[in-house]
Amino acid sequence: MLKYEYHPVYERDGIGSMMSEHLISILLYANLKEKAGTGVLHISIPENSTVGDLKKLLKNKFPTLAPQLANVVVLINKHHIFLDADIIPLNAEVTFLPPIAGG
Repeated sequence: MLKYEYHPVYERDGIGSMMSEHLISILLYANLKEKAGTGVLHISIPENSTVGDLKKLLKNKFPTLAPQLANVVVLINKHHIFLDADIIPLNAEVTFLPPIAGG
């Protein structure tokens, strides 16, 4: 299992101080899993990080994911669909589902 620890300094509080962080699990499926080389990631992110922030982090760590991340469905804790502006809850499980084509 691949594990990333990410500790950026975010300036959302307007002061420039380091914010508290929490560990999330990320589940990747289909071609996202193939391009990342794993189906599960564990990443520390600052509190109040949004889905959009997480996508930026993943694009930096896995540039091959960038094209697909614009069109994924994001589920939090296997139930709720989140948009890019939505804040990720503490210690969440974040699932990225790529679009599925069919006939």
